[in-house]
Amino acid sequence: MKIISIMLFLAVLSAEGFSQKNNHKYEVTGTLPGYQKSFIYLRKGPVIVDSVKVDDGTFTFTGTVSEPMQANLFDKAGEINAFLLENENYRLIGENSKITQAKLSGGGPNELDRRKVEALKEPVYQQKDNLGAAYEGFYNRKDTAGMASVIKQSKLLSSKVDEISMTYIKANPRSFLSFFLIWELYQSSGVELAQRLYDQLDVSVRNSAVGLRGKKAFDAEKPHAVGQMAMDFTQNDTGGKPLKLSDFRGKYLLLDFWASWCGPCRAENPNLLHAYQLYHARGFDILGVSLDNNQASWKKAIAEDKLPWRQVTDLKGMNNEVAIAYGVSAIPRNFLIDPSGKIIAIDLMRAELSEKLSEIFSK
Repeated sequence: MKIISIMLFLAVLSAEGFSQKNNHKYEVTGTLPGYQKSFIYLRKGPVIVDSVKVDDGTFTFTGTVSEPMQANLFDKAGEINAFLLENENYRLIGENSKITQAKLSGGGPNELDRRKVEALKEPVYQQKDNLGAAYEGFYNRKDTAGMASVIKQSKLLSSKVDEISMTYIKANPRSFLSFFLIWELYQSSGVELAQRLYDQLDVSVRNSAVGLRGKKAFDAEKPHAVGQMAMDFTQNDTGGKPLKLSDFRGKYLLLDFWASWCGPCRAENPNLLHAYQLYHARGFDILGVSLDNNQASWKKAIAEDKLPWRQVTDLKGMNNEVAIAYGVSAIPRNFLIDPSGKIIAIDLMRAELSEKLSEIFSK
């Protein structure tokens, strides 16, 4: 779920402190019947750390990490399975070649706790997805009362997700998973709540290496938090012409950070296109900022996904200057900006964007 769109460098430790077994190394083995590609990849943070050849649907990664951290297995074609990597044994078992459908078992205390928390959230996510379909039906029938009802229900469900995280955090102030969940809450609920919860963590967490590194990043995010004015910038569009963020002043604008090589980003594009088609004529627009370094791949992805909105890039990949300025180290990531240039929401994924826009334009 959200784990793949959180700051990629945030690491987590268990509630009992840093504990490593398995002779201080990890082993990730997998079986994917019918897997046709030659390789599978392991990414730790934004970097492809390792790749192994897949032999008759089986593979094995081994290595070490100095502390638990976010990671994912992927195939460079949109298939991804995210988890928390520790020096433990993991096993990925699939009934077919789809990485996303395979079940991951094993792992250390952080990964086990993460799965428990996500299991509590999953039914709520499913209800939110179902509301998205209901909302579209109300919209097509121009049923404003129905749309308002869906938005109200969606907010209640979002609150339930936040409550699950906060319950864990408050019960586990010495847990580094709590720190990870606080960052997730920042994405959904803003900096004030996140800062308050962070201050309640045990000093052992806040003063640890990972805690200090995360706090530094957390502070760096504050200038781009909800309620702040979006920083202006200029980059070249697909035709090589300079385009400014301020050129969109007077509209509701989604500033969308993505890349052609990012599977989750490409999977999110249909949701953006749906929102664009619904609300563009009413004063909504999208500006894509690509973290590509290959112009041909960038333009090909725009054409393949049939994206009609303006796009810019400096072709510096993860070192895109606008992405750095906005503190973006994980994608997809987006900022909803109001006509005055103020950031009013962050990371609206799936049906959340259409629901937010419905709330805005129904006023």
